[in-house]
Amino acid sequence: MINYYQILGVPNFATIADIKVAFRKLAKQYHPDKNPNGKEQFATILKAYEVLTNNYLKTQFDYNLNVSLNQTHVHHKHNTYKKKHHSFDEKEAQRRKYYDEHIKKYAKTYASVNATEIKKSTYNEFKYILLASPLAVILFVFIAFTVNKNSELPKDKLKKEIVNKPIRGIEMGDVPFSNYFGRLHFDTTNKHSLIVKNTSNYDFVICFFSQNKFVRSAVLLDQTQAEILELPQDSLIIKICFGNNWDYDKTVLPNELYGNFSVNKGYAQLNNKIKITKNETLNFNNTHTNLFNITEQQFLNKNYD
Repeated sequence: MINYYQILGVPNFATIADIKVAFRKLAKQYHPDKNPNGKEQFATILKAYEVLTNNYLKTQFDYNLNVSLNQTHVHHKHNTYKKKHHSFDEKEAQRRKYYDEHIKKYAKTYASVNATEIKKSTYNEFKYILLASPLAVILFVFIAFTVNKNSELPKDKLKKEIVNKPIRGIEMGDVPFSNYFGRLHFDTTNKHSLIVKNTSNYDFVICFFSQNKFVRSAVLLDQTQAEILELPQDSLIIKICFGNNWDYDKTVLPNELYGNFSVNKGYAQLNNKIKITKNETLNFNNTHTNLFNITEQQFLNKNYD
């Protein structure tokens, strides 16, 4: 099977944080804007990144990789195993006979003496434990009563740490909403691409849908552009979630969906479906006339047609 960890140059079962660091380095090297000859390599890197940064897809991939590695190890062990053949001559037989007659009895004597010493040592250790235990209890009680009663409890400290925890925002390469809408789809036969430019004052999460199924989501930060590869040639519906200050801990649907903008949040949809039959370009700005606003319920609706 294809090992996405090897493609990104990280150890097997690496963390999502390590995967993101490796992806940023490779993206700088192979991104088509900087390396026109690295388009196919970048597509492979992007696909590995999107799978390994999705918790659901990464869990499935790690399971399959672990099974594959175990099978390879068992096969290698089976092929390299050689049966040992033991043979000994008359000298070896005499040596073993001498060992049984002379050495074994001394070994038994030594073992009995050693066992007696172990019993004595164990008794001494037990005696020290009995003496030390009351002293430890007294010391613990003394410390407990001398602690400042006004000091903060550990729970209070933990609560402060949680409150002061920095919000983790979205980054280029993230795939929000994929856990909710479904697995990602790639059409490796389609060599055309869609270039999306964002000149608005908002960050975008663009979602693509085709033939009543979710295709992919992509992040487009304000004043950036991205080239999206391997989209299907079918007509695509494009929905957009826009806003500022993304928070991955924000609850959208309890127990189903987390992560959304906390400021200026809104939803929109492209008026017409688009079909990627050549290299297309979409430019979103504050005066974009091909978008119409939709509700959050319409955006989250899984009936895509």
